[in-house]
Amino acid sequence: MEYPDALLIIRHNIYILRLEKRWSQEKLAFAADIFRSYTGSIERGETGPNTFVYFKIVKALEVNLETIMKGT
Repeated sequence: MEYPDALLIIRHNIYILRLEKRWSQEKLAFAADIFRSYTGSIERGETGPNTFVYFKIVKALEVNLETIMKGT
């Protein structure tokens, strides 16, 4: 799979997991200790988070990294 395609899948997975928890971007940002605007830019594909931010998001969503990467 191409790198950009993997990023699209990861950001979509983050979006879906956030919606399943019925969380706003603001709530995810607070739980992951990142800026809300950064959460939005990740979901829109405007930026790709670094590994540290991925782990913060995974922890906040209470899933494992494999769940975020599913389909890549």
